[in-house]
Formats: sequence, C-alpha cells, structure tokens
Amino acid sequence: MTVIKLENLQTVSPTIHKSFETLLPKPAVELLFKEETTKKLHDAAAQIAIENKTTVEIVSEEFRRFLALKVFLCDVDGKKMEPSPLSKSMIA
Repeated sequence: MTVIKLENLQTVSPTIHKSFETLLPKPAVELLFKEETTKKLHDAAAQIAIENKTTVEIVSEEFRRFLALKVFLCDVDGKKMEPSPLSKSMIA
C-alpha cells in the first residue's frame, strides 16, 4: 500500500474551501475553518512555525489538509497516510 506524505502536496490558501468541500461534508469544512478552530490551530502552530522556520499559516493549513485527508480516506488506524513532520508536531 502506498503511503501519502503531506510534504509532497502543494500548499494552497486556507481561504480556498472548494478543495475541502470536495473531500468533506459542508459541516466538517465549516468546523475546520470556523474562527474558534482557526484560533486554536494558530495558537498550537506558533511555536512549531518558529522551530521550523515557516509561518503559522502554513503549519495550520497543512494540519487542516492532514485532517481532511484522514477523514476522506477513512484512515482510522493510520495505515493509509502518515502526517508530515509539521503535522506530526501538531499531534505530539
């Protein structure tokens, strides 16, 4: 089985919901992008962004993508995809 690595995916703006809407039901997309979720993601991503010399937006966006793809792939046991190093830092 092929494992998808998120660092190989192209970065897109988190304001582009269309790609998320093709993967997830509308309520799930709304949850990923609501203000409270965005604030919590940014708070968690702040130190990770500094440590990895990137931006909070990139870390948050990558984690959103990871969550969306995990749900889309029904990867409940972690055998279909693994998180990128940035996403893994958000989980730890």
